[in-house]
Order: sequence, then structure tokens, then C-alpha cells
Amino acid sequence: MKLFYKDYKYSKRKDGMPTRKYEVYHILFFKFSKRVLYDDGYNNSIFINSNGTLHNIKYNKKYKNLLNGIIIQGNNNLIILPTDLIDNKSSIYILITGNNNKITINPTVYRVFLEIVLDCSDSLVNIGKNLSSANCSIVIDGKGINFLIGNDCMFSSNVKIRNTDGHAIFDKTTNKYLNPCSNIKIGDHVWLGMDSSILKNTSIPDGCIVGMNTLVNKQFTEPNCIIAGVPAKVVKHNVRWER
Repeated sequence: MKLFYKDYKYSKRKDGMPTRKYEVYHILFFKFSKRVLYDDGYNNSIFINSNGTLHNIKYNKKYKNLLNGIIIQGNNNLIILPTDLIDNKSSIYILITGNNNKITINPTVYRVFLEIVLDCSDSLVNIGKNLSSANCSIVIDGKGINFLIGNDCMFSSNVKIRNTDGHAIFDKTTNKYLNPCSNIKIGDHVWLGMDSSILKNTSIPDGCIVGMNTLVNKQFTEPNCIIAGVPAKVVKHNVRWER
């Protein structure tokens, strides 16, 4: 029997995703647990952007509630978060299972409920200033992907954004890969309605509104319009919206 040893314990959310990692110290018949950042890679960095100055918070207990929602299973990844996420009691969950990715969430005066899953490498995720999100899930797959959200966007409840079909499809004769992952770009001041879905290789211009239950599966070029339907199409032109 070992007198002292250390192992790990993971807790899970209701959907089965791991959320916290504990170091468990066993001393004789006693156990002591210490909650730590889930980081199974190397050279990963997490910074807080405070008035333009970046502070490394990876092992800072002050930010433990924020760090509890970050899981990294890759190498050379960089996450930059604003202090606003703590001040306005936002809820952020980030899972990275690839290498050499960069996630930047810019400052916002609004509360954000956001889930980001990166199963990719060499990719960039940039979320502009003053995003508000009631409940948004983002899944990015592939390599060398650019996922861009502009400034002053508003996402309603149960918004899903995916740049992947989830499983590969090939031509049976030529074995050609038919459904590769691709970029997504959402412009400035875009409103995504409740239960809307944004798929791969899409672009939504500045000032647009995406209607409730809409499925966006192509690139739009006209700004300040209402996009709705399955699949999405422009249903009204020359509009503007306010919070």
C-alpha cells in the first residue's frame, strides 16, 4: 500500500462534457482534492485583456471561476479574454482539442453565454466588441480556419454555429472529399434570432437580421437586410435594427 500518491478526477456537465479537473492527494487513509485548470498540453496560454494590457491568468486563483470553464487538450494554443466576462457574470465554456489555435473575445458591456469547441489546428477565432449572447454554441473543425464575428452583434437563445458537417463524406468512385470544413464570417451589428443555425462557408454582412429558426448555408453579400427561411434567403431589404 502506498503511503502517498496523487491522481486526477474529472467532473462532468449534464451533457457529458468534462468541466473540471481535480488533483487528488492520497495520504494514508485521507484524501485531499485541489481543483486545477484542465490543460493536458504544453505551451498553452490564457490572458485577460485589462484596458489593453494582457495578464497571464492560467494559474491565478482570482480567476478560478472563469478558468473552470476552459479545457485544453492540445499544444501552443492562445486564449485572450476580457475582464468584462467576470464583471458582468458571463458564462464561457471553451474546449480546445487541437494545436496552434488562437481565440480572442473582445471587451463587451453585455452579458455573454457562450460555448466554443475547437477540434481544429492553426485556426483563428475572433469575436468583436460588445457581443451579447443569450445562449450560443460554436463548433469549429478543420485546419487553417478563420471564424470571425464583428462588433456589436446580438445572438438570441439557442443559436448554433458550425463550420463542419461532423462526419466526412466521400465520392464512392473517386474517393474525393466532398464536405470539407470552411470559414464563417459574421459582420458588424448582426442579430441572430432564436434557434437560428449558421453553417460552413457562410457570410452574413453588416447590419443584417437572421430570423428565428433560420438555416444559413451560403454567403450573403447585401448588408442591412432580413434573412430568413430554410434554407435562408433575403426577405426584406434596407432595414436597420436597435437593441
